[in-house]
Amino acid sequence: MIQPPLPYSLRRMTTDDIPQVMAIENESFPAPWPARVYRNELAHNALAHCLVLEVDASIRPAAGGEVLPVRRTGSCVGYGCFWLLEDEARVSTLAVAAPWRRRGLGELLLLALIDEAHTVDVKLLTLEVRVTNRVAQNLYAKYGLEIVGRRKRYYTDNAEDALVMTVKLLDKAYQAQLVQLKATLFSRLNSVALRPLPINMCDAGQAGRSCAT
Repeated sequence: MIQPPLPYSLRRMTTDDIPQVMAIENESFPAPWPARVYRNELAHNALAHCLVLEVDASIRPAAGGEVLPVRRTGSCVGYGCFWLLEDEARVSTLAVAAPWRRRGLGELLLLALIDEAHTVDVKLLTLEVRVTNRVAQNLYAKYGLEIVGRRKRYYTDNAEDALVMTVKLLDKAYQAQLVQLKATLFSRLNSVALRPLPINMCDAGQAGRSCAT
């Protein structure tokens, strides 16, 4: 699993994370999943791969972009999951806590899910995104996902259509592209001040199962 620069860290989700996950879930989506869905994913769904993103809020950037290492507090600021369906990883959810958006953490979680999919030799990564969520679509396109279909009235809260986007993960050119994208993202993570930004809630018409920009 990739490990980003301090103060951020990635690991697999556990049931102990569910209270923090639900706090982000409830602020991010117009139709949030109940906690029992995550408990079931972790305890009974062998096809589910779920990651959490933590930040140590006691670490502060020092002058020159350096980082002062102090003890980790383990505050969950985002999460993402995919289901392993034969040779396909289907992203089921992706969210970042509202005060921590607009600093590249949604992109970090997407990169982490792609990296996790590589570890299980998945050929394709697939997801659905609301037709109105242009910000998320642009992020996915940045990582090579292309629109391959449309699901009519997919979202239950407002009957909005979903675009189906996918990317072939095993292409050598794509692997090289990921290396560059990772380097650029990590440079950005090192340059952004560690403090929550003003809250920018995902609009109810935009959220879908991605509220991470």
